[in-house]
Amino acid sequence: MESYKMWIEGKWVDADSGKTFLTHNPATGEVVAEVPLAGASDVDKAVAAARKAFPAWSRRTQASSLTAGCVAGPALFIPRSWPTARSPCI
Repeated sequence: MESYKMWIEGKWVDADSGKTFLTHNPATGEVVAEVPLAGASDVDKAVAAARKAFPAWSRRTQASSLTAGCVAGPALFIPRSWPTARSPCI
């Protein structure tokens, strides 16, 4: 089973509460992952980080993001093994 963290302001973090929940494959009922149970404080931190990053991020071109090796699209939950690989560009 995979365990995931949230990517907020350039860091891999657990929920402030430390709580997690299990996700299930709807077809089989099999547990497939454990993910952080984000609360209001986690959302507030993510929104504040997004607002802080937006001015610089919005000036980037698609080409510059691709050549930098950025992850395309939003990445809310990423396996813990990913920090050893490339991190999303924020």
